[in-house]
Amino acid sequence: GTVHAWQAGEYAAGIRLRYSTFIESAAHISRTWGDSVYVGSHMAGANWCDSVWVHDALMELNGRCSVVVDAGRNVLVERNTIRDTFMHVFDIEPFSDTTEGATNVQFLNNAIGAYGWNKTYVSFLLAAGGIAGSTVKGITLDHNVVAGNNAGYDGKPLGLHVYIETARRTNIAITNNRCDRPADGTKWPGAVMAFAHVDGLTVTGNTQPLASGKLISTSDCTAVVGP
Repeated sequence: GTVHAWQAGEYAAGIRLRYSTFIESAAHISRTWGDSVYVGSHMAGANWCDSVWVHDALMELNGRCSVVVDAGRNVLVERNTIRDTFMHVFDIEPFSDTTEGATNVQFLNNAIGAYGWNKTYVSFLLAAGGIAGSTVKGITLDHNVVAGNNAGYDGKPLGLHVYIETARRTNIAITNNRCDRPADGTKWPGAVMAFAHVDGLTVTGNTQPLASGKLISTSDCTAVVGP
C-alpha cells in the first residue's frame, strides 16, 4: 500500500477464493503482498465462485488490488473501509480464457481512501479488462465515497477513475459515487471515466470536480444513459 510495494505478489491475497460458494467476510485485511480479496476459478475457468459477500471490513495496505473478480457471480462488496490500495481498488479481469468472467457484481457504499500508489501501471477505482469475449455483465459501482489523491504512476489527481474497454461488456452502472477532490481527465485514457465496447451503460448522479480534461468518454457503446 505504498510506492515501495511489490505488485508481483499476485497470489498472496488476504482471502483467495477459487470455485467457492456462499462466502461471507468482514475481516480486517492489512499488509498483504497481493490482493486483499481475490475471487476466481479453480483449474477450469468455468468453475466460478458464487454468492460472495464482503462487508463492513477494513482493507488496507495491500501489494496489488483491494477486490479482484476473475470468475465470480453474485458478488456483493459493501460498507467497507478501503485505504492505501497499491493498484486498482476494484478489478474485474478474466485473464486465463473466455470461460472466466463476472456477472452481478456490486460495489456499494464503500469509503475509499488513497489508491494507485504504484509507479508501474495506471490505476483505477474500477477497471474491467481481461480477455475479449469473456462475459462481464451486470456490474454496479454505486454510492461509494472516494477521498482522492495523486497517483504514484504519473502524479495525476485520482478520483472516480473508471476504465472499461474490453469487448464486449454488458450492463455497467456507475451511479451516485462521490469525490470532492478535483480529478485529472487529460492523461491516458483521456477521461476520468473511459468506456468502450459497452452495451447498456448508465453513468448518472456522480459528483466529481475536474482539475482538467474530460469527465466521461465513450466509444462503441450502446444504450447509454448519462450526462
